[in-house]
Amino acid sequence: MSIRRLLLSGLVLLSSVVAQTDTLGIGHGLLSFNASTLRLQLVKDSQTAYAISPASNTAFNFVPADMMANRSSNAQYHLGDITFRARIQGSSTWTRADSAAARKPVTALAASGTTLAAADLTPTLNTTLLKIVRRWVVQNGTLEMLFDVTNTQTSPVEIGAIGAPLEFNNIFTDRSAADTNNKCSLFDPYIGADAGYVQVTPLLGTLPPLVVLPAAKSPLEGWRFLQENTGPFPFYQSQTFEALYEWTFHTLAYAQNEWASVTPWNAPTSAVLQPNQTRTYGLRFVLADSIRGIDTALQTAGHPVANAIPGYIVAQDRPAKLFLHHSSAVSSMSVSPTGALSWVKASDAVAAGWVAYEVSGVTWGRARLSVTYADGTLQTIHFFVTRGATQVVSDLGSFLTNQQWFTNTSDPFLRAPSVISYDRETNKQVVDEARAWIAGLSDEAGAGSWLAATMKQFLQPNAAEVAKLEQFVNKTLFGSLQNTDCE
Repeated sequence: MSIRRLLLSGLVLLSSVVAQTDTLGIGHGLLSFNASTLRLQLVKDSQTAYAISPASNTAFNFVPADMMANRSSNAQYHLGDITFRARIQGSSTWTRADSAAARKPVTALAASGTTLAAADLTPTLNTTLLKIVRRWVVQNGTLEMLFDVTNTQTSPVEIGAIGAPLEFNNIFTDRSAADTNNKCSLFDPYIGADAGYVQVTPLLGTLPPLVVLPAAKSPLEGWRFLQENTGPFPFYQSQTFEALYEWTFHTLAYAQNEWASVTPWNAPTSAVLQPNQTRTYGLRFVLADSIRGIDTALQTAGHPVANAIPGYIVAQDRPAKLFLHHSSAVSSMSVSPTGALSWVKASDAVAAGWVAYEVSGVTWGRARLSVTYADGTLQTIHFFVTRGATQVVSDLGSFLTNQQWFTNTSDPFLRAPSVISYDRETNKQVVDEARAWIAGLSDEAGAGSWLAATMKQFLQPNAAEVAKLEQFVNKTLFGSLQNTDCE
């Protein structure tokens, strides 16, 4: 038996084993609905999404239904799941809940009017601290997924984190190039608080993208990576199945724990529910006409839009132009860290409904510009301020020929002296790495650093840096990497 056939047989066997642990309930049937411009299918037991398709092209599915049998076990997330952390107000300990952790069939509720399906999620949550009812509805021609969160306790409850996992078909595993191109999508977030959204773009490029927007008061405050088992097919968190993420409405509980050592995209918040109080969180699903039509779809949906030119990386010597569009006027603007950006109103906006600002970078690093509109909507816009171009090139040359300068002459791979790859998270040179093309001095990753150091000298020569590069060329490049008789 060939190795290929053996591997394929193993995958089929593994797939059947995983399918036997179906706690999602696929084997118990599906529910199908017409949802205006979309067609919706739900798994009957869980009422999570099995299919979301354009009504004009039901053969295409934004959800990976063809992989669902291999993703039907506990702790595998689907569109319609929810996670949260909450506590009785005044307590120091967060109670965790996750509808995917230990699945049980949800309790179906009567649906009528604009509601397509509804369910009490209590059976599949590991706590009764909060009661959550999920509803799939069509409001004004738009499909919405809503979570009604109720405090059933006799004391106030603080919600420190709550979010909706997103599952779209970004699974390339075991697909041909044509199959991947025709079936799969990539999804990308704008983590912009009330103005946040996610665009789900079919790889084919000619199909209408899906735009996911907040419903009710449901800010895209955080974009949380979802942990799943990486072992079974289709190999979660691999090169062919990157991962899934969660639209997180509140993030305080994560900011106090897992994210304590980092600066989150947005200021962490929580929400307090009084006894018997209900708050609704949710998402809207809108089709854009085309990829280029996403901004128009946002405007049509009454959603704020921001565009920065030339982009969101602002050099200290070159301001950017920021264009804003919303049905409500700008009420105030602020920046964090304080003073990191400055801005003035500009006259560049010529189209109706748009306003323009000139934004200047002041302090190096990340900067969050918060725009509050008269209707209370908060839009956050994330910039990174760099030094001026001349200084950036100088800094690049200095870093490459100092921090990345590798001098270990005992190196068994004869890489010294050289400009070697660097891990910025650990602030260390990459000397040992399973992916040899990164730790080596060839291919794009390994050669990129010393090539950049060389090209820098063309624009901004520095005698000390040139001297080091001459050592690299004479002792390493032609001493060990390259044959000396090459042409």
